[in-house]
Amino acid sequence: MQRKMTRVPPSGGCETGVEGGGGGQMGGGGGEDHTIKCEDVVLHLTVMVIQEGVNRHSVRGGTDTVRDLVSPDNVRMIEICALTHKPGVINTTKEIKRDSEEEEEFLEDLVRFMKQSGATSKEPLFSRRVPAANGDILLKVCRPRMVSEAIKPR
Repeated sequence: MQRKMTRVPPSGGCETGVEGGGGGQMGGGGGEDHTIKCEDVVLHLTVMVIQEGVNRHSVRGGTDTVRDLVSPDNVRMIEICALTHKPGVINTTKEIKRDSEEEEEFLEDLVRFMKQSGATSKEPLFSRRVPAANGDILLKVCRPRMVSEAIKPR
């Protein structure tokens, strides 16, 4: 899971036009927050699912519906809204579809990661919940440095 958390963001960065760690925690120096939160991701489904008695053709990330009812092969498109790194607040929306073998693989990897991570809607997309030795549940967040280390040639 740690490996997925650091391997998927570079692909996401290429797809959305934000830095590879954009789905993790960004900055902190008083600048704009470019973190992609789970709620910024919408999964568009091929076959609808029923969420609290309502038929849904799309669901936001970080919800129980994604974790419990969505399967990677039922997602036809992922829509990600992200802030760009240009001056001012500029939102960009990226659609990840099944237009190529590579894009399909990325789409399914991202859905699997979202299902397994345990991150909630307000948490960074590339974060995950892990049990600590004392039994507490910790939130691990992907940082840009982690992505850089993961993609460096060895």
